[in-house]
Amino acid sequence: MEEFAWPTRWRPDGAAVALVVSELVTNALRSAGGLVGPSLFFGARRVRIAVSDDSRTLPALGPHSAGGWGLVIIDRLARSWGAVPHPGGK
Repeated sequence: MEEFAWPTRWRPDGAAVALVVSELVTNALRSAGGLVGPSLFFGARRVRIAVSDDSRTLPALGPHSAGGWGLVIIDRLARSWGAVPHPGGK
């Protein structure tokens, strides 16, 4: 994996960040379709990963369909996660 140019002295685990981004984008594409917009925000001691999509359906941990382990992975790797609804999606 190519090294990220982290803007702080603190360096998150690049593999974990890449996996969470991949799972969030995949979930958005599978469940919402349409436009998907990933964003990363860096703080002094954290990185916030956000993915917007056109669906108003909020994600939830629950029974897993075939291949439905993305939120479990995110839940285990992230300190916290959630969704914020907005007009036209989340």
